[in-house]
Amino acid sequence: MLCIKGKGRLCRKEIEWNLTEDVFQELEELLEIPMVRKEYRVYALEDGHRLECSWVDRGEPTEFLYAEVEFPSIEDALAFQPPAWLDNEVTEDSYYSMSQYWQRKRDVLRKK
Repeated sequence: MLCIKGKGRLCRKEIEWNLTEDVFQELEELLEIPMVRKEYRVYALEDGHRLECSWVDRGEPTEFLYAEVEFPSIEDALAFQPPAWLDNEVTEDSYYSMSQYWQRKRDVLRKK
């Protein structure tokens, strides 16, 4: 799947396309470093929301885990009360964006 994301953190437009294996391989060949890999799981929260968890580049020096919840509106997102064990809200912190992660990963791999 190819996902293009617009500007914004809490709210943004996202467009997704399913790719054929051939197109996927052609695009992968264009990358200067290995693509970002995610192990993805979804869990039901007690309030009915879905917690989408990703383990990014597991086993790599740049690996990290993150979780997100999708909402139908900004008002719903702002009203959300996360479980106590979700203790680090980073929605507005650009450090945690995938574009920033890609740059950090590229920098780490170039130093090798």
